[in-house]
Amino acid sequence: VVHQVSAGFFFIMSMIHMGLWLRFTMQCPSSQIYHYQTSSKSFAFKLVCLGLCFFPLPTAFLLHPISPLKHRLALTDADAGGITQYALVTCVASFFASYSYELWYLQKDILLRQQQQQDLHSQSMEPKKND
Repeated sequence: VVHQVSAGFFFIMSMIHMGLWLRFTMQCPSSQIYHYQTSSKSFAFKLVCLGLCFFPLPTAFLLHPISPLKHRLALTDADAGGITQYALVTCVASFFASYSYELWYLQKDILLRQQQQQDLHSQSMEPKKND
């Protein structure tokens, strides 16, 4: 029972984190690197991950191998919510793993912007030729 309660707490807190992060990215100023339009693919991916968490969540808890309902229904361990638990874990892990993509993307974007600024600066420092 302790395992199921701990897992429930983890998954509920993870889903709250997902929702708050998506809300934060939508409400921060567009000039911030966290704004959802900076990496719209990552935002869409995170949104899908959050949405998909709601489908397996009730089943995963009701049919967990230590759940009393699972014993009343006389389900085997293979039938008892294993697939839904894997789906839920996959959604949460994918959401958190997408932070790595964002860090890579933002680093690449920052380096590109710095290069563009250096190019502009070097072009403005070149002496103009008179025709």
